[in-house]
Amino acid sequence: MQETYIKDGFVYIKMPAATSDYEIQLDRIDTHEKLVLWINHLSTKDWVTVKTIESLILTVSDHYHWRLGPLPA
Repeated sequence: MQETYIKDGFVYIKMPAATSDYEIQLDRIDTHEKLVLWINHLSTKDWVTVKTIESLILTVSDHYHWRLGPLPA
């Protein structure tokens, strides 16, 4: 199951056992720096897993066509 998706200008994160998804406006997560800040913020939530963070990174990076890798030496 995909944990994140983009629709109508928002990134949605599926929350377990919730009636709605956590939403972030795309313009609040449109740079690498903002993505890192959101990852830091979300890491404080008890419902966020490593899989959630990975899904968020991949979803946002794909949307903005950001290259992921290779890692610098």
